[in-house]
Amino acid sequence: MSRDNSEGVDSTTTKKEGGDDDEEHKVKVGDEVHTLSMHDVLCGRGSGPNDHPGNVNFRKLIISRKAEYLSTTARAEKARIAQEIVEHVQQDLDPRGRFLKKTGPAELNEKKYEPGQDVWVIVDQDTALEKAKQALRQNRDKPLVEEQLRQKKAEAEKADEEVQKQV
Repeated sequence: MSRDNSEGVDSTTTKKEGGDDDEEHKVKVGDEVHTLSMHDVLCGRGSGPNDHPGNVNFRKLIISRKAEYLSTTARAEKARIAQEIVEHVQQDLDPRGRFLKKTGPAELNEKKYEPGQDVWVIVDQDTALEKAKQALRQNRDKPLVEEQLRQKKAEAEKADEEVQKQV
């Protein structure tokens, strides 16, 4: 993935291996989206974004990496985990996911859209990363993550015991 600011426009280029040719897809921050895909991650609160299939899958991905995230104190490692999650959504899914923010009523009116029409815009990479980091920090899945951490600790202790037996 590369970022291109040569024209003062924040954009992301992603490549996906497939068939004989590489497929290139350029997504620009601020591009309007009128049709959501099943892998899009919607920024915002409430049941709309929470119930969207892309957000449900995003939360599952977050849960799968949360114990790893919480077990490190290194900021660079935490940033790497969040980056890998964002890249997975944007590059590894078919169709690729996008991080989107709903356009507000005032902006819809300014752009001459009908009231109530759903228009989403692609957010910048920093906003997508912040969404991932915030989700990783949330205590929403604390019991599940605590159980994962207990299991990892027990596995490590068992491995230590095995090493001690061999000595």
